[in-house]
Amino acid sequence: MLSDLGFSTQWKQLFHAHAASGTEPARILAQHRGWWTCATANNTFDAKPTGALWRADPITHPAVGDWVAVKAKTARIHSVLPRNTAFARQAAGKRTKIQVICSNVDLVLVVTSADQDFNLRRIERYLTAIRQSGAEPVIVISKCDLATDPEKLKASVETLDNTLDVVMTTAMEPDGFHELTPFMRHGETLVLVGSSGVGKSSLINHLHGAEIQSTREVRETDGRGRHTTTHRELFIMPNGALIIDTPGMREFTVWAAPQHEDIAAFSDIQLLAESCRFRNCRHLSEPSCAVQDAVAQGELSNERLQNFIKLQDELASQAALQRDALLLNQRHRN
Repeated sequence: MLSDLGFSTQWKQLFHAHAASGTEPARILAQHRGWWTCATANNTFDAKPTGALWRADPITHPAVGDWVAVKAKTARIHSVLPRNTAFARQAAGKRTKIQVICSNVDLVLVVTSADQDFNLRRIERYLTAIRQSGAEPVIVISKCDLATDPEKLKASVETLDNTLDVVMTTAMEPDGFHELTPFMRHGETLVLVGSSGVGKSSLINHLHGAEIQSTREVRETDGRGRHTTTHRELFIMPNGALIIDTPGMREFTVWAAPQHEDIAAFSDIQLLAESCRFRNCRHLSEPSCAVQDAVAQGELSNERLQNFIKLQDELASQAALQRDALLLNQRHRN
């Protein structure tokens, strides 16, 4: 039933405008190269977007978690319903292009293992993208049995945002995943993101109670994982929660959304910046900089400030590239 996939009254109302076209509602369960797995009320099948949908803005292309209007007989996706949330990044490669990783998720679980994968600067990037998406973040520190002081790792994450939920897990204890239970709510959709080898698939298998995702050991030479998960896919958990698994991401570049000037993951720095002498202060060498003063007094780490400045520069540069690409497309159309 569609209700098992989260088809609420809201989605029924949004789909009403498409009902007359002979389509039916479906949710995207998986994304492969060139085709998507769709689930309707009575069937699950693979489909492709119509030519018109594929030629439209890439941000409107189907993504796992989307609710779409489909025709099962022709196996075609005709349109994507408006999204509640959209977790996206700059697509890998040199082209300036958005990649919607998943949509309509309530929680984004950023999984980072307690070994050499742990990186606060990367977590800050994920938090920026999650805040832009409209979803809520949860930081999951996996393989805590590998850390000499896992509580110290948790405390370091909490310094980024004292409202963050930070969960510690380990597969070496019978109740090693119990802290995740409160986030597994019936009808809500979660997505797991993070590097390869951090234990996303193992986490899903544990929560489901069955081996629904294959796993591999990480390499002993560098501790890096292999891409066991090769595509994005949505799973229904026994308690009715919905979880999307994603392949490991070697790189994560935040997409420059229109509101990129307000980087919510760095609200502490933005609050300090309100006391700077100059409104457009870059927090580099300007006089009377409240942010630099906080660093000097030990109230703010220099590493966090440098990551903020670097991310701001990246987003500004990417926004300029997006404007250039848009102008180029307009010229081609004219």
